[in-house]
Amino acid sequence: MAKRTAAQKKQVRRYYNWSKYLRLVELLVTKINEGEKPDFIVGVAAGGLFPAMVVAKTLDIPFAAMAAYSYGRKKKKGRKGLRNQRGKLHLGRSIASTETLEGKVVLIDDVADSGVTLRECKRWLQEYYHKVVTSVRTAVIWYKPTVSCVRPDIFVRAVKPGKSGECPFIVQPFERYENGGIHLVLKNLSRKTTSPIAKQKKRAVKPARKQPSRQRSR
Repeated sequence: MAKRTAAQKKQVRRYYNWSKYLRLVELLVTKINEGEKPDFIVGVAAGGLFPAMVVAKTLDIPFAAMAAYSYGRKKKKGRKGLRNQRGKLHLGRSIASTETLEGKVVLIDDVADSGVTLRECKRWLQEYYHKVVTSVRTAVIWYKPTVSCVRPDIFVRAVKPGKSGECPFIVQPFERYENGGIHLVLKNLSRKTTSPIAKQKKRAVKPARKQPSRQRSR
């Protein structure tokens, strides 16, 4: 793994476990449901796919995926760049869906950090699907108003800068696999799991011992 720069080491990180993450996704569902019902949900890979899928399934709306990435990866097979360092934005050439994209679209990503990904994905949809797509609204879980170049139409949390003046780096629960790789998976699978019955027996309260009765002195 590439060494982090001094600036990256100083950057505050905000970690979310699965429980908190799923709650925010469900809040996003309710916010989208409060407005005009869209005809299509488009999720931006990779971070926007899961929340977009949950929204689509919950509200019974067709779902599509589009690929976009701007953060570097490990040097592999000729690819240049470093992991967790923002670089040039790359967009996919098409979207993936079993149905025809049309009507009112809600474009979903996980976080509006610089806002460039959200802005360019919306522009791409409007350019290549302008004949069938009537409108594109944007939605994210986290929005950083001090650094993002766009304001999403829908967001769950506005991330404010810390004492250092910088917004914290959002670390989502699935990102642990990006850093841990297959070694983390094997380590998790090697751990011994306790059955629910065994846990219940362990938590059972032991009966109190009877104290010997004291005879009264005459």
